[in-house]
This record gives sequence, C-alpha cells and structure tokens, in this order.
Amino acid sequence: MTFLLVPGRNIIRTPQSLLGPCCGIIPIGGPSTITTEGFEWNLTNTETKFGGMVSTSNHTVADVVKVDTTEPVVFTVEFRRDL
Repeated sequence: MTFLLVPGRNIIRTPQSLLGPCCGIIPIGGPSTITTEGFEWNLTNTETKFGGMVSTSNHTVADVVKVDTTEPVVFTVEFRRDL
C-alpha cells in the first residue's frame, strides 16, 4: 500500500496483523528531513534525498507509526503474506 504524506506530523495506523513489516519512506520532488517513531530503525532529523539516504528498507514495529516530514514523501508498506 502506498500513499503520500504531507509536511508536518503524519500518524499512520499499521496494524501488524494486516500490514508490514517491510516499509519505506521515499522523498519526491527534492530532499526532505524526517523524524520517525514506531519503526525498527527510527530516524531523527535525517535528510532523505535521491543520491543520498533513502529509507526504502525499514520495518514497522508498532500498530501506529509517526512520520514528521518537512516536504511531501511517499510512504509504502506491504500487506502481510501470511493472511
């Protein structure tokens, strides 16, 4: 499942019985600084950009995750295969 996150705080329900764990946060249109909560590898004020750091291989570890972003980013999370 993939959708756009707007600048500011984004709270995303990611019930582990249905989604995850693999997920990613991809900057679009230019660099973005992000801070995350609820992921295996949380980021704090980390710049993401193509040609630099891009969070494409993270894991959700909570039923609710939070992403603070300075610019629009794409969030993607897999549906569980064992449903």
